[in-house]
Amino acid sequence: MPQFRRMYKDYFFKLTEAVYKVSGLFPKGEPLKFKIREKSLRIFNNSLLISPNPGVEKAEDLSPKIKKDIEIINSFFALAQSQKWIDEKNFLVLRKEYEKVSKYLDLMQNQKLPEKETAEKNKSDIDLNPRQEKIIEILKKKHSAQAGEILNFFEGVTKRTLRRDLGNLAEAGMIERIGKTNQIFYKLPDNR
Repeated sequence: MPQFRRMYKDYFFKLTEAVYKVSGLFPKGEPLKFKIREKSLRIFNNSLLISPNPGVEKAEDLSPKIKKDIEIINSFFALAQSQKWIDEKNFLVLRKEYEKVSKYLDLMQNQKLPEKETAEKNKSDIDLNPRQEKIIEILKKKHSAQAGEILNFFEGVTKRTLRRDLGNLAEAGMIERIGKTNQIFYKLPDNR
């Protein structure tokens, strides 16, 4: 998963960089250049926020925002293309890449069930570290808890390490994350 995230980040960085290069060919001071760049940065930022980890946005929350921004940036491309400031092939490539992003977001949203099935299937394949095993035991006893409560059971473990363990367990389907931002609780799935 970390390697996938790195590739994903690299892809969005290169796509945003391409938008900057293409829009750099617009006439000096053209406001559309800055609007296009602003949208590409927003798509880049929101895409990087998608994560199964605690305290970070989920795909189903951010996908509509990203897809709306892709629609807007494509309309900006059409407007810039009509001005014939640069070769239309540049816009075609950017549109194709943003269309890939949109399709990928659709796949992520439509694959909720397969993700759960994959998590169920992979539960037995997961080698839990001692902290993760202890987290499972804590949640068996407490039924639900926030990260701060769980952290109290550990000595010398940082909040960051605990959040990473919780994120990995949630991603694997071993625990469930409920709520948002400061109101996040963890519990065992109902089938455990």
